Amino acid sequence: MKKSRTVYLATEAAGGGVARHVIDLYFGLKKEDWPVKLILSPTRLEPMYLTELQEIPSDDLLTLPMRRGPHWSDAKVLARLQKLFKEGEGRGILHTHSTKAGIFGAALRPWIHRSLFTPHAYRSVDPNLPKLKRIAIQAIERTFSNTYDRVIAVAPAEYEHAIKLGVDPERVRHIPNGIRLEHHPGAEHSDTAENIRKSPTLGFVGRLAPQKNPLLFLEVVRDFALHYPDVRAVVVGDGVLRAELQASAERFGIADRIDWKGAIPATSVFPQIDILIHTSHYEGMPYTLIESAAFGIPVVATRNDGSVAILADFLPEAIVDSFESASLVKQALLVWDDSVVRNNYFSKLKKIADKFSLDSMVNNLITEYEQLSK
Repeated sequence: MKKSRTVYLATEAAGGGVARHVIDLYFGLKKEDWPVKLILSPTRLEPMYLTELQEIPSDDLLTLPMRRGPHWSDAKVLARLQKLFKEGEGRGILHTHSTKAGIFGAALRPWIHRSLFTPHAYRSVDPNLPKLKRIAIQAIERTFSNTYDRVIAVAPAEYEHAIKLGVDPERVRHIPNGIRLEHHPGAEHSDTAENIRKSPTLGFVGRLAPQKNPLLFLEVVRDFALHYPDVRAVVVGDGVLRAELQASAERFGIADRIDWKGAIPATSVFPQIDILIHTSHYEGMPYTLIESAAFGIPVVATRNDGSVAILADFLPEAIVDSFESASLVKQALLVWDDSVVRNNYFSKLKKIADKFSLDSMVNNLITEYEQLSK
């Protein structure tokens, strides 16, 4: 096993599932005695990850302010990275995550020995993109993706999308996300009076941003209340839409039902949630769905690449084909009202959690690093 080459993990999107993935991968590689360093931007760093980042030795962590969109500071960041790899670090393996870091990595290719890119959902899969903008983004994604030795797709649909973009099929691999199962109890469930409350608590976990479609969650809470007037809701996450969403909750007459938790670890809130409502327009491989399965929490999800990748094999009935509230509410009511359906969910959720382990993800990536180290 060749471990002489340092693996550099780089991301601008230091929040949500991307941050979870990169941090877990860092510690997973450390566990396997791989030399590894982490390059990330503090600009969008979510506070819930600070404790874990503090466990990383200062020599292994480089923070560089990066903006999500194009910005004049990009030139400064690129110059800093170029200097880093010109001074001998180019012998290592660069593994970038999400679009912004992916573009930086492509620009650094002349000074890198080997490189990998994990999109975590290509931007061009967004169904709401105007046609001309989608064509332009596809061209950019195709160009910089093909500079990499490997493109790592976290979902089967992302793998197919990369091929359709025009990425060389020989470079593309499918390696799904994994979670540390030992941290998630997967509590036993039963339909005793003690365990089933009179009205459920619905949960939303994700950035309060257009991609995650949180307004649809509020519509589900509003419409679910027509059947269960005492329904409660928990929102885990923060973002640019928070003020707008809180105003919408007031307008819908459900503001007093919602507990806005902010950007905290979802795992600390999962025990309060009876049904998770996943509303994203597009996803790569959302950790939220894997973690909810590990906690044994039933989920109702809109159809996107991520929900299909995680749920379709064992729990296809959890996926709805509409972005209308009525479809999600109908399935959520079925889960809550029918004990047979609910218990069937519980048995299948455990199978989903077992399928997506961190060890499997890390080992599969190590295989790619080893091949590129030769």
